[in-house]
Amino acid sequence: MTRRNARIVAAVLLGLLLPLPPAVQAADDEAESPPPPMPMNVLLVGWDGCDREHVKSLLKDGRLPNLQKLVERGRLVDIDIGEYTDTKGGWTQILTGYTASVTGVYHNAKYQPIPRGMTIWERLREAYGADRIATVAVIAKKKHLDADPPRELTPEELEKLRSKAGNSPAAAQPGKNVVRTVPTVPGCPYCLASQSTDWWVNDLGKGENVTSVAIQMLDRYQDKPFFFFVHYAEPDIRGHGTGENSAPYDDAIVACDRELGRLVEKLAAMKQSDKTLIYVTSDHGFDAGAKTHWFAPYVFLATNDAKVNRAGGRADITPTILDRLGLNLLAFRPALTGESLARPITRPVPKPTKKPVFR
Repeated sequence: MTRRNARIVAAVLLGLLLPLPPAVQAADDEAESPPPPMPMNVLLVGWDGCDREHVKSLLKDGRLPNLQKLVERGRLVDIDIGEYTDTKGGWTQILTGYTASVTGVYHNAKYQPIPRGMTIWERLREAYGADRIATVAVIAKKKHLDADPPRELTPEELEKLRSKAGNSPAAAQPGKNVVRTVPTVPGCPYCLASQSTDWWVNDLGKGENVTSVAIQMLDRYQDKPFFFFVHYAEPDIRGHGTGENSAPYDDAIVACDRELGRLVEKLAAMKQSDKTLIYVTSDHGFDAGAKTHWFAPYVFLATNDAKVNRAGGRADITPTILDRLGLNLLAFRPALTGESLARPITRPVPKPTKKPVFR
């Protein structure tokens, strides 16, 4: 062996024995190490159609004791809505941190599947690893919160559309293209996102059913950090049925508080109370004295998270949760519309503005 070759062999052997330089060692460790565990569990609780002033009034009267205990540990802040005040658009904005111009979900009559990767379930699975966090949705409603894929219209649905167009006054005007129908129904907002959860169930109806299933899921996934979205429909149902200014509407909010108490009791039994951030919010309120929510932009966020310190909009709720779990909000693409309510405000709070009515 020549002296030159001997030096080369010696250098190679020495390199195998010596530790890697710090930068290279750190890169290798980062590539091989699993993502850090999620620091806290999260329970995002939805009270559909729950008006802010009713919540404040019921709190003042002592009728929401479980929400009151939550607020005593954290905050109650105003959430204002600058877009349509309905279910599809509302929950999409809450569960993504984006406005409709990004998700394509504007309101109950104009929507598409939320693009892949935008929902909070998907963000958390990507950040912590799908096998290291339980992502669950337990939902009361079917309509507007379902996960149905695109489908063709049935003959009955097509006939109904044609009949509706034919019966309208404008349809009698010659040469007017009144209604343009397509033979398909678009995929519902969550038809893609639901595939990236450990468990997705909707159309559960009554609040006690929702809570019972949520408790079963907490038992199932008790060995993992978790993110749960738990949705209740009673305030919206009663508001449409008996009106905003009615005892049944207030009773429905009280019933939601009772179910919140059941969830909190379960967390205590699991010894997870101090390890779980709870956020309670709503997609829209109700028109004063009416059975509608065409312009009902005043809702709330109640939480045991003491870091939340200011008012905001619906699109700020997912960024708040992601921020509190340690994720870098600036890294998301497309850039989030909302921002964390645990940090100083940099954008104006959405200004409620009346929108055209889509019936």
